[in-house]
Amino acid sequence: LLSVRIHRFWNTYYKVITEGVFSWLALSQQWIILLLRVLQPKEILLAIDDTCVTRSSKKAPAVAYHHNHAHKPNRPSFLWGQLSVFVALICITSHKTAAVPLLQRLIPKRGNRSKLQAGLLLTRLFTRWVGRTRPVRLLLDAWYMKGPLLRGVLACGISVIGQVRRDTVCYSPFQRTETPRRGRPAKYGPKCTFSWVEHTLTLREGHLQAYGQNQRCQFYSFTARVRFLEGRVCRMVWCRLQPEKGSWTTWCLLLSTDPELSPERIIKLYTLRWWIEPMFKELKHHCGLSETWQQSKQALARWSFVVLLAHGLSKLVALCFSPDTLKKLHPIPWRMGQPMTAGWVSHALGAVFRNVRVRPFWDRKCQKIWYPEEFLETPFQKTA
Repeated sequence: LLSVRIHRFWNTYYKVITEGVFSWLALSQQWIILLLRVLQPKEILLAIDDTCVTRSSKKAPAVAYHHNHAHKPNRPSFLWGQLSVFVALICITSHKTAAVPLLQRLIPKRGNRSKLQAGLLLTRLFTRWVGRTRPVRLLLDAWYMKGPLLRGVLACGISVIGQVRRDTVCYSPFQRTETPRRGRPAKYGPKCTFSWVEHTLTLREGHLQAYGQNQRCQFYSFTARVRFLEGRVCRMVWCRLQPEKGSWTTWCLLLSTDPELSPERIIKLYTLRWWIEPMFKELKHHCGLSETWQQSKQALARWSFVVLLAHGLSKLVALCFSPDTLKKLHPIPWRMGQPMTAGWVSHALGAVFRNVRVRPFWDRKCQKIWYPEEFLETPFQKTA
């Protein structure tokens, strides 16, 4: 995108983004269809999370103070910026795992729109476009594991895996006795607290590849009725990890709305949610999401999605193509032993498209982009 030869001023391109007649939602729908067609996953793994893009302007749309959850030293507790909710697809190939952005929604400064409602809206859009041909699993962190979001997602036929609070009220599945008793029959069984789990269940151990290294894990697994999901039977997993040459982490409680999943599978799937955090870093600090122009919400949404699409295409090429292919096309001597990344792909595509004139491909009569055969034969013969 940045290597295309520019013939106009930046104001001209900005007017195209602002006043052009096109739908970025229709473009995102085609982007999702392309991803699923190329990757062909057996099950679709989605992750929802939010990030804050810092701004200095007071007139930017939906700009306000937001709490900084990173808690980094020498950083303010509240940031002045724009808060957006993202939906990302967790892509798993034979040699790499990464998160690819699909959709985003800006949280308004005023009104009743919250992050939970934005996440539910984006999930419903994805379900409407994709359908229910393949199983979909949604990976959430502790903040998004709340009843309003989960009940709406479950109604769409999507199973949820996420971390919940340690004091989440859950009960063992109640088995009604044959002896009649006076009064209303009991709805729940005994409460399943962590102390009850330690004294009742057997501690199990295992090893898994998580967060870039081989880690040892300990866990308790049981099925329970969750109160904030109106008594739905879920698989609950108390787990903790021990990195290589490190100490044990604190106990955390994982919830899966699919009780048939094994606890090892639940822990492994939840660790894949972390891939959305490197995606935020690449978008904001390397792909130009922090430098998007914003004078209206529509212009910001369109320009941001162009950035997401440019980053997603580079990430898709890095996932699908073998590293030897890119090394032959665009070798970087000091990175020959490193894995292929989206930045490497963007440099390679920039070297190919640097002298390409895009404007002659636009046919004003039929209002479409067409590619002459001689163009595809000469400059891209080596690339193909």
